[in-house]
Amino acid sequence: MRALCFAAIALAFAVPASAHAASAGVGRNTLTFEAGPGEANRVSIATAPEVFRIADAGAAIVPGVGCRSLTPQAVECERRRVQLLIVRLGDGNDTVSASVGIPTRLNGGDGDDLLEGTEVDDILRGGPGADHLFGSDGFDTLEGGPGPDLLSGGTEAVVREIPLEFDFVSYTSRTAGVRVTIDGIADDGEPGEGDNVLPDVEVVLGGRGNDVLIGNDGFVNAFAGGRGNDTLVGLGGDIDLLFGERGRDDLSGGAGVDILDGGRGDDILRGGS
Repeated sequence: MRALCFAAIALAFAVPASAHAASAGVGRNTLTFEAGPGEANRVSIATAPEVFRIADAGAAIVPGVGCRSLTPQAVECERRRVQLLIVRLGDGNDTVSASVGIPTRLNGGDGDDLLEGTEVDDILRGGPGADHLFGSDGFDTLEGGPGPDLLSGGTEAVVREIPLEFDFVSYTSRTAGVRVTIDGIADDGEPGEGDNVLPDVEVVLGGRGNDVLIGNDGFVNAFAGGRGNDTLVGLGGDIDLLFGERGRDDLSGGAGVDILDGGRGDDILRGGS
């Protein structure tokens, strides 16, 4: 395989650094893209033979270790030994899409962001603002953050596919109670938040408050209430996996195969038909 001496030639191709330039570099088996302050980034990341190519239609990119400039707004970075992609977009209304074949961590930061994950396992965090998070294929975790967010896990699991690929929506950092109905209506999250958890999400994780998590008629509804007195309802899913965890929880499986575990506390468990 051809070895690319990016580190030696990066300075020759680098655009002038500025307070508003993004950066990209490789270190410890990780490719990291970091936006500068005040930018509205439009980032796309893809693979090519032996390299990752990063373009940002919204800002210049300064290449770091393992990367070199193609244009002021595009770089290529070595693929050898890279096992993780991290993108930090910071403030501004940003977009990022990645097709890289390795696990990815996309962080939107402040602003109204659009994050599109890869075909493998991703963690997408929108941060404050009205964010749209799309996990694509793989075993994904989506965290919208404060503000009215649209969360979609991407392709649904196939019943006979092994291993199953479940998509997560996580409210584990919340202290106030959340209400989630997996129905594609923008009424999820804390009161007045207006998140929209789409029907292709299988797993919802509650936080420390008194949460209400309601499933749908899909293949799997898997809920973990966390701390607090939680209400978990599986409805008509083929398989309902309901875990109350701490607190006085009320679990209802509904139709289908149900596995209910109240956890600590005095709980009510209803298996359904």
